Amino acid sequence: MRWLTAFFLFCVALAGPHLELRRDTGEGLPAGVLSLGVSSLDFPGAAASPAAGDKRASAAARRAPGPFRVEVLAVLDGDTVEVRFMDGPCGRLPCIGQEASIRILNIDAPEAHACRSRSRSRSGGASCAACPAEHALGQQALAFTRDLVVGQATRTLNVRPDKFHGRVVAELQVLKGGTWLSVGGALIEAGLAVPYDGRAKRKPWCRRKTG
Repeated sequence: MRWLTAFFLFCVALAGPHLELRRDTGEGLPAGVLSLGVSSLDFPGAAASPAAGDKRASAAARRAPGPFRVEVLAVLDGDTVEVRFMDGPCGRLPCIGQEASIRILNIDAPEAHACRSRSRSRSGGASCAACPAEHALGQQALAFTRDLVVGQATRTLNVRPDKFHGRVVAELQVLKGGTWLSVGGALIEAGLAVPYDGRAKRKPWCRRKTG
């Protein structure tokens, strides 16, 4: 019997922090009997539950760096275009020959479409201009993007799914003079967009006059 006890203690010592001894006093085992508990075993390849801080890393993992050639089919807004992918990341993203709406990464342009009611305009959540000044600037941004990219060699980088079904977010570039130009950067430089980092949007359009 002594050798059995010694063997048991040896196993406990070998298991180290993964095992714990506890004295059961409830149902199932008599009082005073020691039971073997297993805690935090690490198995090869076991996936830990993602923490809140890992959400950004998870989103980055779904991003396809590219570049991917696209053909611009239509300009929907200053910062949104309809394209056909000539190269494609596939998976959760468009494949070769598929069409998709692209929201240009890291910018926010004024809305080119007027709201149909004052209530939607005041809410600020609708994809429409909150005031006549934003609508006018939105029309300028739409025309600027259309003149810049339609019929030109274009490509996307850092493509990822958007929260809206059927749309993706990506950097859009156009070939000008042998150099790839950032469409988002050009809109910001022209005063027709502001930087956007995914947080609450700042809407300066209704606080400035249009020329």
